[in-house]
Amino acid sequence: PAFSYLIDRLIKNLPDTKIYCILNTELIKEEITDFYKSVCKKNNVDFIEIYDIDKKDGHPTITGMKQIKEQIMDFVKSK
Repeated sequence: PAFSYLIDRLIKNLPDTKIYCILNTELIKEEITDFYKSVCKKNNVDFIEIYDIDKKDGHPTITGMKQIKEQIMDFVKSK
């Protein structure tokens, strides 16, 4: 419910802003990811699913951060 509320408030308060939801699939359960996707779809918010990034102790390394940037940029360019 909190995520739905957040998306709703962003849309209402920033009506001329393009909103992206970015999620690392390795962080949470599949049913939560599915819920995020459904909220985004319902609200016409683009959903970017990050995958296969380099990490150390569960956190992105410098290489991982570059991979995140590249995946986001590739997604945005494809729109």
